[in-house]
Amino acid sequence: MKMSEEKYRTFWRRFWAGVVDGIVLLPIALLANWIWAHHAALPRALLAVVHVGTSVMYYAYSIYFLGRFGQTLGKMAMNLRVLDLSEQRHVTYLQAIRRDIVPLAITAILLPNELYQIMDGRFSLQHPATVPDTASIVSGSVAVVWFVIEVTTMMFSSKRRALHDFIAGSVVVKDKRKDEDAEPAIDPDAEPYVPDGTSWNPILGTNRLGRGQGLNPPTDSLENEESPNEVPQDTARKPAGDR
Repeated sequence: MKMSEEKYRTFWRRFWAGVVDGIVLLPIALLANWIWAHHAALPRALLAVVHVGTSVMYYAYSIYFLGRFGQTLGKMAMNLRVLDLSEQRHVTYLQAIRRDIVPLAITAILLPNELYQIMDGRFSLQHPATVPDTASIVSGSVAVVWFVIEVTTMMFSSKRRALHDFIAGSVVVKDKRKDEDAEPAIDPDAEPYVPDGTSWNPILGTNRLGRGQGLNPPTDSLENEESPNEVPQDTARKPAGDR
């Protein structure tokens, strides 16, 4: 498979990135569950604030990290990056919002009614044994349908773009960027540089001149060196009586 195609094969990495992101947000979810378990002793206004926070926390987390870094913590762990369709930069904050625009819209539609129910004491989390209301059932069904559409579009797209990627103009790729400050690796098959008149020591990595220059000693330093056995030309040309 070509490398240009390989970098788009991100389905399972995206899955596990979602798991990691869920673990990151788990402490907040556990705290919210504890609050709802003790809702009878807490003010309803506090419950309303908690519900708003937990309803939007994932979207706020995702939008911030994608707009700032092009990666959530989960995508960082799985070596993924969300790029603009040009693949020259990561997505903007606006594109990050557009990626979640459908679930955000569903949340915005349902939230006012849910807050009203909380303040009235009729919200489903205040009465866990009761059957969810019609709005909750419809929203859950819409969420399931949206998930199926997302997976289907991703599986049949050549670049594995889900529907939210088409909406936002984004694409998820494997992050293969190298550290710009990393030193280039030495090619083990490269021929060592051996200047004329010298011998190469494969163990010490030096030449007979004894300068310890390694694989590629500078040419200038070698050209300017004089052999210890070489007699200066002007001295050799003088008559014996002039010495």
